[in-house]
Amino acid sequence: KVGGSATRDVFTGWSLQTRLRAMFYESGLLRYNKEESDKFNIKVYSLQVCGGELNIIPSQIMEECGYGMRGIALDLSVPSFVPVTNPGWDMKTETDIAEKGSQIYKEQVITMRGLQRRYQNNHCLLDFSNVA
Repeated sequence: KVGGSATRDVFTGWSLQTRLRAMFYESGLLRYNKEESDKFNIKVYSLQVCGGELNIIPSQIMEECGYGMRGIALDLSVPSFVPVTNPGWDMKTETDIAEKGSQIYKEQVITMRGLQRRYQNNHCLLDFSNVA
């Protein structure tokens, strides 16, 4: 059971987005969503489902990673994924890295970042990879 709001943003590969558009083309359940399209700067279609709405947002990264027929459904009204670093363990700052004799001061931060998963009942994975 997925909790949270009635609207989910579903990041999919192009394959799944194309398949959903073909399946629901004449149903009246799928419509072009200008507001979401403007927000993501890509054509977004909204699918009306029982209990809410799914904003289908295609992503080339999903396709390239082999997840073209899968989707990550997120409720963006809650901070489901929060960036995490661990200062002193996986983060260091190097100071005064400018070329010697230059008039510029430079420093850099080197870090590994992760995502802490929260509100697990507010997001899910959709797998349509077995759909013919």
